[in-house]
Amino acid sequence: MPEGSQLELIHIYWQGPLSIRNAMEADGPTNYGVYALYGTHDVFGPDALLYVGKADANTFPSRIGYHKEEWCDPAASEIAVYFGRIASDHPLTDEQWSIQITRAEALLLYYLSPPYNEKGKKRMNVLMPTLVVNHRRRHRVPWCVSNLPDLVELNDFRLCGGDGHKPPALPEPS
Repeated sequence: MPEGSQLELIHIYWQGPLSIRNAMEADGPTNYGVYALYGTHDVFGPDALLYVGKADANTFPSRIGYHKEEWCDPAASEIAVYFGRIASDHPLTDEQWSIQITRAEALLLYYLSPPYNEKGKKRMNVLMPTLVVNHRRRHRVPWCVSNLPDLVELNDFRLCGGDGHKPPALPEPS
């Protein structure tokens, strides 16, 4: 991890499942965040995570409406929608909130690789040490997703022995 870096902790409060229809009718000032779509996939089977997206400039209903038009109607099964809203123990500015939505989506895309997402699965552009903690009805999204393992240089560490002696350096990967 880069020296002097602080860990950004992002909390996401998930709720669902909602049908496409109910998701498109969702109303309120908190209709922004990240969302996940689940359904049947030819390879992954039923109830598979198909897509992760963000509703930052547009609301959840607007984004879900776009997906409904693009690929939800001919789906082999009903699509289940989960909304993830940013939660914090202190007020966030609009800019901080938008950055958290973008970083959370980037980490979820990179590590979960949903099959219907085209972008964000090959390269994660989050350089700040970040931990996304998923709360409540997260369904198949892991409790935590983080880029910390990618930021740590293993050559900077040594295995520690139980008797207080330093063991030899880690072997080089083959």
